[in-house]
Amino acid sequence: MMDQEESNHTLWLRKRFFSDPNRCLDLKTGDKLLQPGQYNERLFMVVEGLLVGSIENEEGRPYEIFRSGPGKIVGAYSFFADAHRSYSTVIAEEPSRVAYIERSALKMGTPENQDFAEQILPAVVDEIYLRQLQAHQLTIEREEAREQLARMEKLAALGQMAAGLAHELNNAIGVINNNAVWLADRMREYLSEKDSNGMFPFFEIGLESGITLSSAEVRQRSRELESRFQLSANQSKNLAKTGISNENLERFGRNLPQYIERISYYFETGRVLNDMLHASEHAAKVVASVQQLGAATRIQPQPTNLNQTIQGALAIVKNLTKTLQLDLQLGTLPLLSVNPSDWVQVWINLIKNAAEAVVSTRTSKGKITIRSKYEEGQIMIQIQDNGPGIPEELKSRIFQPNVTTKVEGLTFGLGLGLSIVQKIVETYHGTIELESRPGMTVFTVKIPA
Repeated sequence: MMDQEESNHTLWLRKRFFSDPNRCLDLKTGDKLLQPGQYNERLFMVVEGLLVGSIENEEGRPYEIFRSGPGKIVGAYSFFADAHRSYSTVIAEEPSRVAYIERSALKMGTPENQDFAEQILPAVVDEIYLRQLQAHQLTIEREEAREQLARMEKLAALGQMAAGLAHELNNAIGVINNNAVWLADRMREYLSEKDSNGMFPFFEIGLESGITLSSAEVRQRSRELESRFQLSANQSKNLAKTGISNENLERFGRNLPQYIERISYYFETGRVLNDMLHASEHAAKVVASVQQLGAATRIQPQPTNLNQTIQGALAIVKNLTKTLQLDLQLGTLPLLSVNPSDWVQVWINLIKNAAEAVVSTRTSKGKITIRSKYEEGQIMIQIQDNGPGIPEELKSRIFQPNVTTKVEGLTFGLGLGLSIVQKIVETYHGTIELESRPGMTVFTVKIPA
């Protein structure tokens, strides 16, 4: 009801005081209506379009102070002030039309003048109130921007430090990785030469596969071996860990119990080397990803397969996802000219969000699915989890600064926040969308190729 009353009042003012066709100005985009210090005895009402008022800060940069659309009053300060000087620059942001009344047209002391003063006052007060609201909002936005800048500077410093540490670790990891490969080759030669009882194949099984059974599967396999080969509980347990098939064991016949210790020895030797090779390879990937992440914007865009940036992010957050089922459905993607570290940051944030959402709420059979594909000239990447979903009241604000999906004391992401993730995506003319409900949350990133 109040909006209707204000609309009627504005319409009345326009008909009563701003309806003279000879007192109208048509402005093109960029035209100035008022400038600081300009003498002005006109009071304007916007009929069509949009006017933006600004003043200059200490550095000479324009600082927006108001926006006035149809029905709004402009020029009130210079019109009513004794000096009649404008304090701001008023520019048409789009083609606009303004009507005006001149101070000289109002005869002092007449009923018409009294009527004008009484009727224009609510409109001026309303305009002042709206400008105060806008000034307050701009202050909040600038404060948020400063906080974001401070966080990004901290992240940049952290990234530089991480890149330095990664550089120092790179040589050490390289030595470990190369020596693990060398040691595996030497052990293969040595055990092959020393084998006199057909044990060498168990070393190769351990080296190539490592431990592939879960604890539950080991227990089940142990019971099966104990019954089938008449083994003790301890013997069957040690043998079950190897995952060696019945076919490979049956050739020992009734003599199997006396060979179990040697079988385990050869298998465990291979398994330890397998762990070393995989661990050193993983460490090398983590170091490479951290170096890439720390490079930030210092490196030039380069042809990049976004699947590789996903793998780099997964290497860094592996500790968070190790208890979850990870389903990678990565399609063939064209190369994009990008800064790889930007995308490693994006995927780390989204994957970390998904992992912590699932883990913190103890979702049974937690799962993260990552899909990538290229079609119709764009790359689409989805990160989906089967966690509790994002609360309905947060969905519309999820990409705003300082909004967090914090659960049980866990803060998602790297401190970047989804607002900065969104800005990184938009830098490459992409989009990021959210779909969420209990049991499913999907972030979809689309980038034109």
